[in-house]
Amino acid sequence: MSLLLLGLLILGAALYFTFRKEVESVAVAGFEWRRSIEIEALLTVRDEAWEEDVPPEARKLSDRREVHHTEPEQVATERIRVGTRDTGNGTLEDVYSDRPVYRDRPVYGTKSTYEVERWVVVRTARADGLDQSPRWPEPGLAAGEREGRRSEGYTVLLEGRRKYRKELTESRWSSLHVGQRLMATVRGGTVESLE
Repeated sequence: MSLLLLGLLILGAALYFTFRKEVESVAVAGFEWRRSIEIEALLTVRDEAWEEDVPPEARKLSDRREVHHTEPEQVATERIRVGTRDTGNGTLEDVYSDRPVYRDRPVYGTKSTYEVERWVVVRTARADGLDQSPRWPEPGLAAGEREGRRSEGYTVLLEGRRKYRKELTESRWSSLHVGQRLMATVRGGTVESLE
């Protein structure tokens, strides 16, 4: 019994120290950034869809019948006892009710295989750095390619009782400088907020 209690106390203490929130002074130690641009090309792709969902510009290759969905269909009725009733002469009689019995009836549709031209991501141009001068990578577009979705991330490196990393918006990240002191709210080894 005492070993169980000791184990629970150790577990409780570990959880407390892992998840408690602390505020500590940290210094900005460095920066990281990353930016990427998806490069897309117009390619012929093969896909499947229900006949009514095939894009109008697609070239159909084949059709087949397939279960599209199911619908409930009544196939029988079952009589079930729902209670008793006083007949008024000192006896009780059972009360029954009819309940429908259903099964799932398959509803078929036409599934089409087709080809269509779509913009497809063929590669990603990336740039990253350990400074505060982020720049977009040179996409190096070939004939028939275009720029797609852009993404970016900005991380500040912090030193306090431990070393931390915190993702920030570009405007917040670019407003900081190395050596700047901030107050960090830390929970479980992760910086939740900076002030």
